[in-house]
Amino acid sequence: MGISTFSIIIPLYNKERQIARTLDSVLAQTMADYEVIVVDDGSRDNGSEIVKDYSTKDSRVRYIYKENGGVSSARNRGIQEAKGEWILFLDGDDCLMQDALTTFDTMRQKYPDCLMFVGGQRNIREKYVEKKDVDRITKSPFFSLWLNRFWPCPGDTIIHRTLPDNYGLFDEQISFFEDIDDAMRHIGIFQQGCIAI
Repeated sequence: MGISTFSIIIPLYNKERQIARTLDSVLAQTMADYEVIVVDDGSRDNGSEIVKDYSTKDSRVRYIYKENGGVSSARNRGIQEAKGEWILFLDGDDCLMQDALTTFDTMRQKYPDCLMFVGGQRNIREKYVEKKDVDRITKSPFFSLWLNRFWPCPGDTIIHRTLPDNYGLFDEQISFFEDIDDAMRHIGIFQQGCIAI
């Protein structure tokens, strides 16, 4: 497999009931230039077998097993394995909108100097879709991003693959709000260029 534009890194830990839906959303993307790296963080359910089945059917899906070390260590392992120029983290119980990668691809080409792009989120509970208003403004630009669901989170953010090298990997001592910690430690990203889409 050649180097892809996007590397989608999915940590897997006991997500047997959700992982198929997550992978289906990724494989339904309107562009095909990506790889999917599922890092099994020592799951104790049947999620690993589900992912292995997907990997036999689609060469873009790679399954990697590691001893349990937490979500941060799983994401770090995914970064080490990634071949794409851009990295998107996705949780094992989240889904991508069908045009997510196409939208990110359009933006990265339009703004070639930016190293990070942040999109929006929707919370889906069964058939109910909650979409937050995106017109709330505060004096703090970062708090405003968070209020409007434009805070960097797994599934709504792509980062250039040079950022982990320049700003460090995920702190493996943290397994809750580790994405916020990562964004705060990499706050220089915003000074180098970040677009909220």
